[in-house]
Amino acid sequence: GARSRVGVAPTLLANRSLTPASCSGLAASRRASIATMTIRGTSILFTAAGRRVSLVRQFEAALRALGDGGLCLTADAGATAPTHQVGHKALRIPRFDHADYIPCLLDICAREQVRLLVPLIDPELPVLAQHRSAFAAIDTTLLLSDPATLAIGNDKRATQAFLTVIGVATPRTIDAPMLLNATDFPVFVKPPDGSASDGALIVRDLDELRWRLRQRPDLLVQQLLSGAEYTVDVWVDPHGVVRCAVPRRRLEVRAGEVSKGVTVRDAAIIALSQRIAAALPGARGCLTLQMFKAPDGALTVIEINPRFGGGFPLSGHAGADFPLWALQELRGETPDYARGQAFRDGLMMLRYDDELIVDAASLESLS
Repeated sequence: GARSRVGVAPTLLANRSLTPASCSGLAASRRASIATMTIRGTSILFTAAGRRVSLVRQFEAALRALGDGGLCLTADAGATAPTHQVGHKALRIPRFDHADYIPCLLDICAREQVRLLVPLIDPELPVLAQHRSAFAAIDTTLLLSDPATLAIGNDKRATQAFLTVIGVATPRTIDAPMLLNATDFPVFVKPPDGSASDGALIVRDLDELRWRLRQRPDLLVQQLLSGAEYTVDVWVDPHGVVRCAVPRRRLEVRAGEVSKGVTVRDAAIIALSQRIAAALPGARGCLTLQMFKAPDGALTVIEINPRFGGGFPLSGHAGADFPLWALQELRGETPDYARGQAFRDGLMMLRYDDELIVDAASLESLS
């Protein structure tokens, strides 16, 4: 049945249900869920929720700010995802590449009356996009760009081609015939379909480069950029209007995700980010752009990720409350975009290790 935050004791929230998602009898279950649906708050489902505790908490804060009785549900293929300990309900689901992935999510969304689904890793985005109409049929909105934008973001060669067409500088790519004579080491290599910096690294000599290309011949080999690295959180409303861009300078990175960063009101970065977002075909919701700024001020864009980035919580704290905006747009309301545009400059995020201590037995139902 429906669960609401109103009047629920904190001890009950701390001992939240860890019920696995049942994916048997999906069609019948979905029809029954729709038939018995009652009105309640704006429940949100996060897929591949993993470690995104701060993001889930910001959506919970947005629900509280709106006085909404909705729930934050966390779904992941693993039973030990930290977000399972902070959401209202934890759900174990198949991997995005499993045949039951979409049917299981549809079943959950119908049964739990999910109004908004927020996907959090790159590989699942195109899979979900193919089934947008099926989710819409059960009144679940995907916070997701159109397939054309996803294709640009998920293929690094397509990213480079798109940026080149719209006149935005990208790193120089070294073609395969030139590799045997390459002398401009170190270089940067990355998989064309990489995510979360997986497989992206600096290669310092020709022997290592040859070895890595034997392991994966399709690697992109690019010039190693210098200067300050920035991530930019961009918001595009449901009508395709770019509403906000917040640059964050990456001061320190750990395991591919920013661990120390600071907001910077850089007019050139903001303008370029807005131009890129406006040129993308069917961009919606949060986009995460990455670029370098050279000492002479030149900007070179390296990534377009059409989803929430791991360091987004900093932009949220600076005033760009994308979680609140997503919920307000879903309700047909007009958010205060100006507050995000006037984000706090010089706000710094310093991440550190923390832990959630749980009884292992409590996770068995998710196994």
